[in-house]
Amino acid sequence: MTLNLKPLLQLFKTFADFVNSYRKDTYSWKGTVKQESTGVDSVLEVGCNIRPLLVNHSYSIHDGLDPDPTINQDDTRPIFTNFFNIKLEEFIPIYQYDLIILDMVFEHLEDNSVTIDILKKSLKENGKILIHAPSNLHPFSVLNQLIPYKLKTTLLKIFRPWSHPGDITGWKSYYNKCNIISIEKLMKTKNMKIEKACFRYNGSDYFAFFPPFFLLVVLYEEIISFLKISFLSSHFMLILKHEK
Repeated sequence: MTLNLKPLLQLFKTFADFVNSYRKDTYSWKGTVKQESTGVDSVLEVGCNIRPLLVNHSYSIHDGLDPDPTINQDDTRPIFTNFFNIKLEEFIPIYQYDLIILDMVFEHLEDNSVTIDILKKSLKENGKILIHAPSNLHPFSVLNQLIPYKLKTTLLKIFRPWSHPGDITGWKSYYNKCNIISIEKLMKTKNMKIEKACFRYNGSDYFAFFPPFFLLVVLYEEIISFLKISFLSSHFMLILKHEK
């Protein structure tokens, strides 16, 4: 007889969603992308697969980059002006862009000093880089770094049955320089500046499968949020520009 945990886990998820519905969301990533993409002429979306954040827009150049070897490049032609099915580390820009977007990609890149070098070369003088990523010091991120990759993906499939396949079988996470202190230091060495930084203090959904642990994480996050300890946030959103 096989034990079916899915109904119980779904009940726990419903409870977690109820608790989180009363918690303040500190920024809107999609709202920021919409605002910053208005009036620009050229865009590069990194780690976009064939699901761009920006749709129904008319840009002179709207390029995509994703290293996933399973992507059918024919499917990307109606979506992107150019699609680069390579690693960012291998990307040699042929254009400079007004806007470069990385949505939950920064943590999957092994050396973000190299990342910033490449993005900087790809950015127009007055252009902006938008980064949305998890902090490497949140409890889930710490566990994510400690648990072997194959075991992690197996556990996520078991304990997060409500997730879409792409959410639980994604790329390996390195979390290189994935907190605001490390990024501020990195920007100083790259002659870049942080125009805007916002922080989210709710990554508790990852622990929805076990209510006692979930509630402990919620309590921890609320304390961190109240004290505004941004380097311990669950996620951050940054707008980067060239330093002048």
